[in-house]
Amino acid sequence: MVIVDSILSTMQAIAARPSLATDVAALIRQEILAGKMRAGERLVESRLAADLGISRAPVREALKLLRAEGLVAEEPRRGAVVVSLTDADVREIYDVRAALEAHAARVLARARRSEDAAALRLLVERIEQAASEGDVHDLYDADLAFHTTVLELTGNSRLLEVFNRSVTALRALISLDEHAYRSLADVAHEHWPLLEVIECGDEEAAARYAEQHVEDGGKHVVDRLRAERAEAEN
Repeated sequence: MVIVDSILSTMQAIAARPSLATDVAALIRQEILAGKMRAGERLVESRLAADLGISRAPVREALKLLRAEGLVAEEPRRGAVVVSLTDADVREIYDVRAALEAHAARVLARARRSEDAAALRLLVERIEQAASEGDVHDLYDADLAFHTTVLELTGNSRLLEVFNRSVTALRALISLDEHAYRSLADVAHEHWPLLEVIECGDEEAAARYAEQHVEDGGKHVVDRLRAERAEAEN
């Protein structure tokens, strides 16, 4: 596997730093999330080390970090590979997300802070703008930022940590193209009801809207992954 020249240059610049394993993990994560390393692809320590011009030790540690994030798995006789999630895996991740986001929405509705609503409103407006322009990349970024911000505003770092681990694994598997969303306009419109009930301080409605929104998203992701597998087989 050949790593792009820009990454090689970056690695040469950071080779002397003690956080080399973390830097290597960041570079591999970037390749996975960009789709340059596909689900099921082997990650061979010796090859990665040679491509990066470093020893195998930091690569080995980097792969451990990525395994902990759920981006890399260990398979018998194959070693480290980019993770391939089953339909059941995706449903479980979205079940966790639904529980986290329902709780977070309830917390924000209870607090009913105007600054929270203002921050979320800006993100929904950004989602709408991206949808109107057909900008899938910015829509994705704004959508993720909205959900991340809901968790961040609770002030509960452990909730946010669990959420971020789940999202990282999913981002590595879902192609960022026009098929990643059911409808760009629908994605924008789906966020307003949640924001409105948070602003009104309706805890039960906020939890219910957040849970349903995430569960619907999980069903779409499963459908998308099935379609991608079918395309790969043809």
